[in-house]
Amino acid sequence: MKLQEYLSQNRSRFLDELKAWIAIPSISALPAHKPDMQRAADHLAGMLKRAGIDRVEVRPSDFNPVVYGEHLRAPGQPTILIYGHYDVMPVDPIAEWTSKPFEAEVRGDFLYGRGSADDKGQIAILTNAVEALLKTGTPPCNFKFIFEGGEEVGSQGLDKYLEQHQQELACDAVLVSDTGMAGIGKPSVCVGLRGLCYVEVFLNGPATDLHSGSFGGIVENPAIALAHLIAQLKDKSGKVLIPGFYDDVRALTPADREAIKAAAKTDADLLKSTGAPKLCGEPGYTPTERIWARPTLDVNGIYGGFTGEGAKTVIPAQAGGRPESGQDRRAVRQLRAQDRTRHGQGAGVAAARRVPVPGAHRRAGHRRRQASPEGGVWQRAVARARGRLDPDRGDAGAGAQGRRGADGLWLSRRAQPRAQRAPAAVAL
Repeated sequence: MKLQEYLSQNRSRFLDELKAWIAIPSISALPAHKPDMQRAADHLAGMLKRAGIDRVEVRPSDFNPVVYGEHLRAPGQPTILIYGHYDVMPVDPIAEWTSKPFEAEVRGDFLYGRGSADDKGQIAILTNAVEALLKTGTPPCNFKFIFEGGEEVGSQGLDKYLEQHQQELACDAVLVSDTGMAGIGKPSVCVGLRGLCYVEVFLNGPATDLHSGSFGGIVENPAIALAHLIAQLKDKSGKVLIPGFYDDVRALTPADREAIKAAAKTDADLLKSTGAPKLCGEPGYTPTERIWARPTLDVNGIYGGFTGEGAKTVIPAQAGGRPESGQDRRAVRQLRAQDRTRHGQGAGVAAARRVPVPGAHRRAGHRRRQASPEGGVWQRAVARARGRLDPDRGDAGAGAQGRRGADGLWLSRRAQPRAQRAPAAVAL
């Protein structure tokens, strides 16, 4: 049986398996869903076994189970390690969903549901593709799989697991199934990811909340002090003002910029996808360059004082915020030094207290050379696969699915005419 024939015949089964997996609310951030994490891991293990993978195990870790698999039947050939995660983000606010998050729904060419695009959909695509290869021929490489259940909360427990199983996980290349396409019709090879450091900052003022009518004007308001601190992190153009923030950022080469331009969405499409009134950001870079190749600094939350219904005239005793840096920890150390200077002792608030946020990501960035040997293999493979699609019949295979939107997986049945197919684009 030919590959495309196998994919066509099993398309409905593949989709039903994915829907059943999405129905498991594997929310790693919420302890109440701990049993669901085991269920989701077991379901994934079943998918790998049905795909024909020789060895599949669900293993305990310091957090949620790790699903490991291997299929080593190509002696002397390269070994590809496929990584992904089966945990998903919380679904609040639930009222914003058009359909129920754990009841996957096909609307048009898209499958909507929590995890359909991050990361159950991508794992399903690769698992289905490997199954089709195994059932219709002899793949020219070996496969290993490692899927975790804690990526959405900082990959808790994964570092220790990797250290303990280094020899078993040895491979020639790693394929991360947690990225997306630059757009429909633009298969992409992602060669870089921003780092992330997420902390929570508190500013302490009076010992208790004070009545603003009685004490306003004589003590520092921690909420206002925090607002001043946050306002000084960036200038009006969007440039980060923390000293040293950009020191280790690699400059874009002309080749980098050409690759980004070839794969990028238009500014109009980006703006439409955000729902914002306009695009903004660091001068000297296009919007896509800022997303793919520049660090950023954002505030993910800010709170202090009374925020309930009605009014309460208080000066809060404490205010807090959650700044997130698209850089590594050095940038946050700079932030600490800066806020000591600007809001330290004698400024009317106690020196800021910073604590790591439980479950938050703290990872260094990574960038791979576009011209790496494995990168070239991916690009040629994608271009070759797209060249095989029959535009008259259309493609019913999982390999043509792609990621789009926060929770929508593209389930395209139609292939582009050959004349319109571009080579695989490289996303930085």
